[in-house]
Amino acid sequence: MPQIIKGILVILVLFVNCTTKKNDYQCSDEMCVIFKEDPNDKDTPFEPTPSEIEEVEIAFRNYIVSNKPDSLTFGIHHKNVPKPDKLVYYKRRYFGRINIENEKVIKVEYIFNRCITPEDHDQERWKDLLYLEKVDSMCWFSFQYNMSRNEIY
Repeated sequence: MPQIIKGILVILVLFVNCTTKKNDYQCSDEMCVIFKEDPNDKDTPFEPTPSEIEEVEIAFRNYIVSNKPDSLTFGIHHKNVPKPDKLVYYKRRYFGRINIENEKVIKVEYIFNRCITPEDHDQERWKDLLYLEKVDSMCWFSFQYNMSRNEIY
């Protein structure tokens, strides 16, 4: 009888862990930067909150899973999107804006870690607003998430 109770408790704990886990990505200083504005954008800027960033990350992972990652492309250069488990190898840059329809849109830029030189990494140059102008276009991709419509483009 005690074995059955232990088994039920283990299953219950696993169930709770699986259903409460939202996202395995955490925006830390070494992995992401949140910009208050994008000088290349004319819309009204806003600074995304941690919960908004988590919403974007979850939506993007779900989008990748529901669409075949091998056929997904984003950004100007139409780069292939990595599989969800490979996203941990990318640093993120977040920009928030409010479009003309008064909808919140978050732009996310993913930069592949191996493309960031040790010097740029140590001096945190990858966090500079204009950094991507200096980086090989094959080292990054971006997308935008419309929070009002739950839409990725």
